[in-house]
Amino acid sequence: MDPNAVTPRKQRRRNVKGESAVIEGHDDDEEEPTPRPHPLSALPLMSPTSIHRPLSTSSPSRTSTSSHSANIESTESRKRKRSTSPSKQRLELNQYAEYALQQRAWGRVDELPEEMRALAASMQLISKGRRVLSSEHAHWEQQVGSGIAEEDQLIFAKQGLREETGDVPDLSSVRRVLRRAERNAQCNCSEAAWNSGVHDFLLDMAHRGSRYTDGVLWENITTARIYPSNLLGTRPVCGGSSPERAESKRVDFCIALNMSTSLGKELTSKGILQLNHTDYGGTRYNPIAVSIETKAGAEAGADATLQLTTWVAAQDAFLRRVLEKLGRPNVTIPPLPLVMIQGHQWNFYYAQMKTDATTLWYGGDAFGNTSTLLGIYRIIAGLQRLMQWAETVYKPWFIENIVGPLLDS
Repeated sequence: MDPNAVTPRKQRRRNVKGESAVIEGHDDDEEEPTPRPHPLSALPLMSPTSIHRPLSTSSPSRTSTSSHSANIESTESRKRKRSTSPSKQRLELNQYAEYALQQRAWGRVDELPEEMRALAASMQLISKGRRVLSSEHAHWEQQVGSGIAEEDQLIFAKQGLREETGDVPDLSSVRRVLRRAERNAQCNCSEAAWNSGVHDFLLDMAHRGSRYTDGVLWENITTARIYPSNLLGTRPVCGGSSPERAESKRVDFCIALNMSTSLGKELTSKGILQLNHTDYGGTRYNPIAVSIETKAGAEAGADATLQLTTWVAAQDAFLRRVLEKLGRPNVTIPPLPLVMIQGHQWNFYYAQMKTDATTLWYGGDAFGNTSTLLGIYRIIAGLQRLMQWAETVYKPWFIENIVGPLLDS
């Protein structure tokens, strides 16, 4: 049973309007709880199943909850059946969205937003195979190198430099991943097979060796749904009378901040049941820092881009609404890193949020691949660098601008 469930009182009924419009769900009458709700309960931080209850003296049954979920899934299924191609969807979204979405390639790293320069520079060096192993692994050169001495020497960092982000897995572990990836590619295996047989292992290896294991975590979030109110709004088209919401999209994995259990308890006591644009249980109080979308083959690039763009735009919308409700509308949201995996290739993107647009930036070669030993070590280095960014850059920003004000309110 939901710990925040309340018994409604018929004599104190109020109509939920205005401020409550940012809560997920419908605008039916809602009983006023006792004790009075936290003043921030109108934030889009509440569980839709715990807030929007039928006007009844009894708690909703499992059957009614399941029926509600089934209706949502059924609606999403019908939408998917009507969907056009990803390329056309993205074109229409860009053309009719109230909030513009753009995709661009970056040029010089020193021209990027200051908050992203160091990370982008690191990822670009990793894509070239620079300093992805420590000098103590120099005896692996024959196995992982290209055979070009001048290039292979750059693979190995000075003692202590590579270890700043984490340790590297042994050759036997990496060879197992290489064999599995080769088999998946040869057999045209499904996206699910890649996720469970390759991507899971790589994320786990990178996390276990990371210097920031305690501060961050990774999650498989293939079932995480975006809250409807965080989806991008679109302008009426061809004489339509009312705006619509963009079709919901999902991603596969994320790197999230590993917040303390005590924080979750304190937020729960205030009626705040999650800190993301999705109510997925594994990330309820663990803010998503890096989103990862996977595709079994390179031909699905348009679909992957659409999914990442829709997802990160919803994350941006959520953060903006929370900041506005906390009285911090002018706080700048830092650019958010993204990873797009297409078959063997792992590509680095970042999303830059502004008041009127979200831009998906990309640049250079893939930062890693699963078709070579060195490519896999590049992936491990890239993931550990992203985990370092999540802990040292995103977590301080999130605590200062979101968590701190929530606890103080």
